This record gives sequence, structure tokens and C-alpha cells, in this order.
Amino acid sequence: MKVRQLLENKASQYLYEDYYNSYKNELVNIMKNLKRNNKKIVLWGFGKKGKAFLDTVNKDVNLVDVIVDINPKLTGKKYKKFEIKEYSMLSKGNDYIVFIVNGIFFSDNVMHLKKIDFKGEVYDLDDIIRNRVCAEEIINNIYFRKATDIDYDKLHSSLLIILKEIDRVIDGICRKYNIPYFLNGGSALGAVRHQGFIPWDDDADIGMLRDDFEKFRQIAKRDLDERFFFQTARRKSDYYNLFDQVGIINSSYTTEDQLHLNMFHGIHVDIFAYDYFSENDQESKSRYLKLIKYVQKLHLKKRKSFVNKKNVLKRVIINYKYYFMKLVPFKVLINKINKIQISKDGNKNEIGCWFMERGVVKSFNYNDIFPIINKKFEDVELPVPNNYHKYLTKVYGDYMELPPEELRTVRNRIVDISFDRRLSNEIEKGEKLL
Repeated sequence: MKVRQLLENKASQYLYEDYYNSYKNELVNIMKNLKRNNKKIVLWGFGKKGKAFLDTVNKDVNLVDVIVDINPKLTGKKYKKFEIKEYSMLSKGNDYIVFIVNGIFFSDNVMHLKKIDFKGEVYDLDDIIRNRVCAEEIINNIYFRKATDIDYDKLHSSLLIILKEIDRVIDGICRKYNIPYFLNGGSALGAVRHQGFIPWDDDADIGMLRDDFEKFRQIAKRDLDERFFFQTARRKSDYYNLFDQVGIINSSYTTEDQLHLNMFHGIHVDIFAYDYFSENDQESKSRYLKLIKYVQKLHLKKRKSFVNKKNVLKRVIINYKYYFMKLVPFKVLINKINKIQISKDGNKNEIGCWFMERGVVKSFNYNDIFPIINKKFEDVELPVPNNYHKYLTKVYGDYMELPPEELRTVRNRIVDISFDRRLSNEIEKGEKLL
């Protein structure tokens, strides 16, 4: 077990080292230019990615001055010449330039910086790499996690058409199957705060109880209009998400991290299952997160660009890890995950979604969700948790406060988006929303 773990850790480390080595010269140039006028460069994040950055980009140039991490367990630990600092130290001056290593949590980390009244500059390292941003663009403040140019009116109209179709299917069989559902996460927030879509949001989410989720799977395959697809991880494809999707067949919505996958790439609504459990069940959470990482690594390996073909040892270790994981059929993996999700030992007064906003597992009182109520959502009424204030507060905190303007961006890096021609004509004829 120790040998396998060692090899897996090495494989992950090599993947990230290859990633940074590919962009080393560009990153060094950016950091050198930014470091003028006695500025100090801060690396935010000391996981495998952070170490890989230090061992590649920063290896010979020593541009990084400080390493910080939000995890208090890492504070004081040493790596080479660095001692990991608590991020609150950044409140002491405005001469810091922060590079956040893990772009997934970029928005969350910026909010932490806001709370300590950070006055310096902050950049998403992954975003800089993806967009090949040059130093001049950053220095002149031309670039700051800008969203892809999206026709939000058309996108939101398309998403609303899908929501109406889901509602039609559920409503059509509601009396027979009794399947309640509710707007989830950002969609629920949009219903309450904006009476529709969050203006800069690029997706829509709904939730339902596990038993209803399984019923809906069977019904959707049979009753969805021919214009729509139904996508689940249980089918033979590269779709690895642990939530289902209903989308428009003749449309395109392709993100950078899924570009290489054999799956439907259409405009879609995500459907999440809610189970009975307590967020304090640490053992189940730990097992679940390990399995999720397993799935993500299978997903990552398909991105051939990450593999350094010149280094035989690295290639052997990476391929060992991948083929070892492939010995476990994906169906078995999904069943194991579902077994944790559907635990009958859960607290019947608490329900929650394992795949929640910001990657945090939260649970809610059953009576705060059900019975659901309707709220105005664009030109229709759609269901939300009955105690939506308590629900949204737990997920977002002060949910009525708008985020800073620079954070009002799409979360996904969209590389291609197009709309079904027939639906586009419908939208242009009279279904424009905003």
C-alpha cells in the first residue's frame, strides 16, 4: 500500500511539473516584470501544485518571496528555504502580489483576501497560463479573470427552455410518481436575489431527493422531447460527473477541461441528488472524497499534453497509476460512491448534496427544504426550498450582497458555445428574457 501511494504521489507531482515546465519561460517573464518597484511575490497554496511550481518555475530564478496557505495545519511548516505563513499576514502591507495556485478556489480565496482588507494585486495562475497572458497585459491591468464573450440573453433563454422541459416532464407525471424538485445552489440564489438567472451565471442547477432522482432518470429517458439529451455517468462515455444533465442536442457548450472527452457538449441543466446524511459524518465524507479524486485522476489522464513523453521514468510511473486505476471498472466505482451516498444510517432529519457549491458538503434540515414553494424565475414560477433564507445563508453567507464587480464572471472556461438554430429563432421571436 505504501509503495502504491508513493507511486501515485509521484505521478501527480510529475503531471504538475510537466504542466509548469511547458509554460516556465512565460511565467518567469511575467513574474520578473511584476516584481519591479520592490514588490514581493506570494504563492498562495502549498499542495502538490504549489510544490511543483517551486520545483520548476521558481527553481533557478527564486522569484517567490513568501508562501501562504489557508490551512492552519500547514502554518510554520518548512519547504526548502520557505516557511509556510498564515494568509492573514498579507493584511500588513500593499506591496504583495499574490498568485493563487488552484484556480478552482480563486473566488473563495479572493473573498478571504477581501475580509483581511488586502490592498495588493492578486492573479489566478491557471488563468494566466490558459490565456497566455503577457506581462504587459497584466501590468496595465488589461487582464483580470475575464469571462468569455457570451450572449447571456440567448444562453439564459436556452437554459430556461430546458428548465421548462424538465418541469413539463415532472409535472406531467407528478400525480403518478410524486417527484418534487427545487432550484439548487446558484439557481436558487438567482430566483431570490434576481428573480431569475444571476446575470453573469452560465448554468442552472436543480435538486431532488435520491429516490426521486432515480425515478426521474427512468422517466427522462422515456418522456423528454426529442430536442433534448439526458446524460449520466452510468452510460458508456467519458462523462465522469456524479450528477446528471438534461441539455439541448443541437447546441454546443464546451469547456476547456472537458474538450477532450467523448460526451454530449450541449447547453444543459445539472441535476443533483440529495441524500439523508449529516455533514458531521467525517468517515463517510473521507471515503467519498477519496473516490471522487480517483474519478478526477482518470479524467485528467486523458489530457495527453500533461504527460512528458521524453522522460521514460515519469511516463512509466504515470501510466502505472492510470492502468492500475483502470483495473477497477467505472461502474464499480460509481456503485461504491452511490453506496456511500445512499447510506440508510443517515439522519432522517437532515438532507444534503455530496456535490455542493464550492466543493463543500453541507446538510440542511429536511423541513427547511420541503414542502417546496414557488418563486418568480424570469417569466415563470419555479420551486425553491421553503426556507430559502436559511438554505442560502448556509451556502453563501450574506447572499443578498453582490460580489465585487471583478468577481462577477463565469466560473467555467468556455471554448465553444453555440445555440440550436430552431430554438434561437423561437427566442428571437419573443422569448428574450432580459
